[in-house]
Amino acid sequence: MNTAKDFEACINYFSEFIVNAFEASKLTIAIRESNTETAVIQKSIGIEDSYTKGITFPLNEGLHGWVILKNKPYLIDNIDKGEYFIPRFSRSEKTNYGLRAFLSVPLQLNGEAYGMVSLEDKIEDKYNDNDKNRLISFCTILNSAYKRFEENKSEIGE
Repeated sequence: MNTAKDFEACINYFSEFIVNAFEASKLTIAIRESNTETAVIQKSIGIEDSYTKGITFPLNEGLHGWVILKNKPYLIDNIDKGEYFIPRFSRSEKTNYGLRAFLSVPLQLNGEAYGMVSLEDKIEDKYNDNDKNRLISFCTILNSAYKRFEENKSEIGE
């Protein structure tokens, strides 16, 4: 990631590594839009659904947004286990595409969540606390890259 020319390249390197390390059915990385209650998907790998790169979603309507809004990780053994349907991105969703296990951690800069990385799988109980801690550790590397590119933007006046 040190050789990346921009943050998008960092996300690409990071995604490839994470997908191999965790063998997830679905990986999603989203970044919060400045001064809004929405986020934009930057990377989506795995099963096909309507939430792909460039799609915007509200932070207050589903699991992925809650990770950013509440600035804390979520580890759920089976998102279909309860009485109620829990949307992944928005209230308009009607299916979780057979995904069960959910692990998501916030991306943070100066203690504030600016985005999230989520892993989802069709196998229940796929992720555990060890996986959560590993993902948090890996995300610190991506956070450092984000900080570097944000600092470069401010130095050149963007």
